[in-house]
Amino acid sequence: MSQLVVILTVFFSLLIPPQPPVSKKIERAFLQNNPQAIYSLCVPGYHLNLSFPEPISFSDQLTDQQTFFFFQKIFSDYLTFEFYSLTETDKLQNGNQIFKTRWSFKDRNNNNQYVFHVFFLLKKFEKSQNKQSGKWKIIEIKAERI
Repeated sequence: MSQLVVILTVFFSLLIPPQPPVSKKIERAFLQNNPQAIYSLCVPGYHLNLSFPEPISFSDQLTDQQTFFFFQKIFSDYLTFEFYSLTETDKLQNGNQIFKTRWSFKDRNNNNQYVFHVFFLLKKFEKSQNKQSGKWKIIEIKAERI
């Protein structure tokens, strides 16, 4: 019986391609309500576009530090129930990728529950001048209420 479980696990893991490490970091940040993890995925000195519908009601460009304080406030006001990837990242013509997720959360003040689709626009930034493998960073976050 245990061999069957191992075989099925291997089979299904081969069917589902692995997500980039940045996807896992984003998932972990939301599941742990950790603004520091989001901050680490932002580009220093770069303005991140953020757009969230009601009940958050926010749309603006923020620096990496402002993004930290924004998510600190969000995670203090809203408790994450679930956060997971809807699909693999979609590659765009310019080399950027879109990471599509579903975020379910509760307002800590009135216990209302909400569900959003959250889209992360990711861009790969080179580590150094010698073109070593770069790191994916968040350059835009947009959400829509389901």
